[in-house]
Amino acid sequence: MKQHITIDQLNELTRGQKERLRGWWKPDFGDWFFSEKGKDILPISQQLGYTSSVVGRYAEYKRDEACPYDVVESGDLPLLSIGQMIEFIKSIGIYDINITENWRDFPIEAGYNDDYKGWEVELERSGLNSLEYWSDDLCDALWEAVKYILSKDK
Repeated sequence: MKQHITIDQLNELTRGQKERLRGWWKPDFGDWFFSEKGKDILPISQQLGYTSSVVGRYAEYKRDEACPYDVVESGDLPLLSIGQMIEFIKSIGIYDINITENWRDFPIEAGYNDDYKGWEVELERSGLNSLEYWSDDLCDALWEAVKYILSKDK
């Protein structure tokens, strides 16, 4: 199961959405982050296939004062984990969140001829219709819900 969003997913956000995400994020030990600021490429970035950006792990190198990668700069963005996305949704304070792993048997006339197994993230808000996000991967379903919340004006 995928544990963090990708750089490509971060790049789906508008500038304003990125600023809202930065405003919420309080870097903590072990957080993964992304930077485009011309730092040397970390070995972990290369292992993940990135060649022009830095993927760092906050405070991973705290004991090595010569290594600058535990410093999160103003333009850096978190590669949110499943737990961080749940925390983000709950911190907004206006949505109840339900997460379920589902088997759905879609009727053949709807264009599906097989069972669907996936994750559903449902956002409920008092007095409004609930919003549902589906994906084969829980991380991706949560990311869709986070993007929706970030797209809303405060």
